[in-house]
Amino acid sequence: MNEPTDNRPCIVIISGQLLFAELLSGALASHNLMSGGFAGSAAEGIELCRGVQPDAVVLDYRLPDREGLEAAEQILSDSPATRIILLTAHPSHDLLGRAADLGICGLLPLHGTVDSLFDAIEHARPGAMVIHPSFLVPVTPPTAVPGLPTLSRRERQVLALLAEGCDVKTSAKRLNVTISTCRGYVKSVLSKLDAHTQLEAVAVARRMQLLEPSQPV
Repeated sequence: MNEPTDNRPCIVIISGQLLFAELLSGALASHNLMSGGFAGSAAEGIELCRGVQPDAVVLDYRLPDREGLEAAEQILSDSPATRIILLTAHPSHDLLGRAADLGICGLLPLHGTVDSLFDAIEHARPGAMVIHPSFLVPVTPPTAVPGLPTLSRRERQVLALLAEGCDVKTSAKRLNVTISTCRGYVKSVLSKLDAHTQLEAVAVARRMQLLEPSQPV
């Protein structure tokens, strides 16, 4: 008789704050998630991930031995499908761009709520990024700036939803438009930003400071 298989997503925690890592690891079961263990450094975390092949990793940006993005790069090199949620206290435009380029699936404040973290773990997926609203700095670019693409109000809303990690179906529902119409907006955004993927479009928009929180419609 075959042994029952545990189909819960496996999560690894990597943080220099071992008490936080241990407590979070212990709380996973209450959210129908399985703990793959925790590590206090990048080197230990990378080896742990190689051994357990987790579905997702909660990773602190500042680790004792190296930067969290360096650890993320190695983890994704070993297992590209791994979803990585990065925790940071002070996000910069450079960090946001680097995280998007690398393929980080979630970016959250280090001292955020546990509920927002578990929500990010649930919704994060490769090719998109879940970003805490506090990290989305509203920037209204001046008009007629040479080299700066002009996006319509609807295109900006679509772009903001892409930055939140929404897919086309979810974005269409949020904007109350058809999926076909939403695909058209996405295609237009990609064209104007000279991007080939939605993730690349978000990264380019951050560098140009085009992102702003989605507005009610």
